[in-house]
Amino acid sequence: WVAVLLGCFYSIARVGEFLQARRSDVLLPRDLLSEEKVIFVQVRSPKSRRRGPTVQYVTIDAPCCFDFLCSVWEKLQADEFLYNGSAGAFRTRWDAALARIGIPKCHRLTPGSLRAGGAVAAHRRGKQISELLWAMRLQQQKTLAFYLQETTAFSVLPALPEAVRTNVQLLKAAMPAFLEHSSRGPAARSCAKGLRLSPAAGPG
Repeated sequence: WVAVLLGCFYSIARVGEFLQARRSDVLLPRDLLSEEKVIFVQVRSPKSRRRGPTVQYVTIDAPCCFDFLCSVWEKLQADEFLYNGSAGAFRTRWDAALARIGIPKCHRLTPGSLRAGGAVAAHRRGKQISELLWAMRLQQQKTLAFYLQETTAFSVLPALPEAVRTNVQLLKAAMPAFLEHSSRGPAARSCAKGLRLSPAAGPG
């Protein structure tokens, strides 16, 4: 679940595209006998297939989660899905994670937010418009420009209760160590158990 979540965010992909992907759709560096830290994921039924290529791909080159994703996906058989569950199960875990952090339901964050959040985060990091167009597989710059103008200066973080903001900050700080331990094996469980989040504040 975590691997698909990170893959969607850093490749700026639709979550449904990753839920349909199998190990055979993924090219890791070891598959290509390459030392470049880039992962390619083939999208077989893209939403824009009627206006463009019927088969597309996305790339993941985020150093923060590269080793973790490789450690998870390299163990799968060619015909295994990247996420061994339904879209409903993915959403259930998503809702449970947000509830555990304490993010109120009124903000209406859904798994569809991963693509939007990934695009805005990449733009804020300085990714060029042309690179975003390619990464998001968009054909019209006007569409992307309108989208970024609407979302780049918006964030739910300022509206969150202080205790929840503390939880988000704690998880952000812990993520590198968690992913590093996870890529090495069972030690990740002890790393995760060491986190103590503040109780959720207020009703959703």
